Amino acid sequence: MIGKILDASKRHQVLPRVMMIIMTYQYFVVTNWFMSITEPSNSQAALVSVVTGAMTGAFGLWLGSEGKHTDDGSKAK
Repeated sequence: MIGKILDASKRHQVLPRVMMIIMTYQYFVVTNWFMSITEPSNSQAALVSVVTGAMTGAFGLWLGSEGKHTDDGSKAK
């Protein structure tokens, strides 16, 4: 039973999709927080810059890995 659940979650890539949803939400929260600050400091701007860079990198890796799978769930060569 557990093997079937793990196999299905791996085939449908549940964990990477959930992680991208969480990261997108967190990016939205950080961006709105930064825009609500009247006079942001350099350290606050650096934090938003790091979060934006991390989101860009994660999104690029996620999109790059999405196209490398075949219909049966195995990786294409």
